[in-house]
Amino acid sequence: MRGRKGGDYEIGYGKPPRETRFKQGQSGNVGGRPRGSKNMATVMLKELSERLTISENGRQRKITKREALIKQVINKAVAGNPRIIQILFNQIPILEDRFEESRAASSEPTPLPPGIVSLFHGAFRIIEEHGATPPDMPRAIPMADAAVPVKKEAAPTIPPASATNTNSAQANKPEEEEDPPF
Repeated sequence: MRGRKGGDYEIGYGKPPRETRFKQGQSGNVGGRPRGSKNMATVMLKELSERLTISENGRQRKITKREALIKQVINKAVAGNPRIIQILFNQIPILEDRFEESRAASSEPTPLPPGIVSLFHGAFRIIEEHGATPPDMPRAIPMADAAVPVKKEAAPTIPPASATNTNSAQANKPEEEEDPPF
């Protein structure tokens, strides 16, 4: 198929006519979303995080609009609105589960798998043996700060690097030897 002007330019899939292509530096969506405009979620979150002054028990207090909204919903449920009561009863178990999960996650550090601590210590020993550690750098995982206590049957540490422990030497070793766990 030849172009309209008789040249050797083909028109087809992914090759629109040159006259109808976008000009250099021109957007294909000229009337699109203006720069800096925000979507509904961004605007709503911004509004909910703004503060307002309320009077509670004769005292002035500043709270976020989100807190004020929740206070109003709960107060209407307490006043006896059956629709809001049903919504809250459906939401309470979900909120309690989230609260328990967040409390459990924040109270206990995530433990490291048992072999990881000794693996890191072995790697740092090798680095220190070769003098590659900067003099002002502290050890990344001090022995006392490990989240998981190192048991006596912990995974073996990495042996020091040597000339016999290279990829070519591993390719030539007998098959009855077992590969290291890393």
